[in-house]
Amino acid sequence: MEQSNSNMIACIECDLMLRSPAELQVGHDLACPRCHHVMARGYANAAETVLALSLTALIALLISVSFSFLSFEIGGQSNAVSLLSVAEQLYDADYGILGLIVLTCMVLLPFMYLASLVVLTLQAQMNLRSPSQAAMAKMVSRVYPWTMVDVFIFGVLVALVKMRDMADVSLGLSFWSYIVFTLLFIRIASIVDTHRLWSWVRQND
Repeated sequence: MEQSNSNMIACIECDLMLRSPAELQVGHDLACPRCHHVMARGYANAAETVLALSLTALIALLISVSFSFLSFEIGGQSNAVSLLSVAEQLYDADYGILGLIVLTCMVLLPFMYLASLVVLTLQAQMNLRSPSQAAMAKMVSRVYPWTMVDVFIFGVLVALVKMRDMADVSLGLSFWSYIVFTLLFIRIASIVDTHRLWSWVRQND
């Protein structure tokens, strides 16, 4: 969904333009009258919740890129892998573009998404006005579809199942931290819909 003007949003399913209310009551949904897609849900203390979760997720992401993700031993030889070294190893294997995609979608874009939410929610709580708020809200909306943290973790879990009969695999601190990060990220994304995102911007107009 994208913003059309200060009070209009478009349904992501059928593109019907609707005037969004200033705030949704807790437990109430904003649904498209044409296709019935739920466009927003009412949450209590949404800005405070997103701020706390985003800061926690950023800490978990920082831990994830700072330590070993997993290590494995095959035939007496062991090797440790970190999140950042995945991109480097793909580059060394002549898969540089794939390595860049992995690094961007798993680390860089999620970091941009969460850091922008921290700024937006802080500004909303402190009633601060910034010329960059609208651009930041647009970036959050456009970056999210390219973040694939849940897909990455699912792929890792599938690979671990296949590797367990071929190697001794040890999961590092980074792995568990990224699991926590993924769960937090999914929860944040379930709260931050377009209606709420732009309401944080509009309330400071």
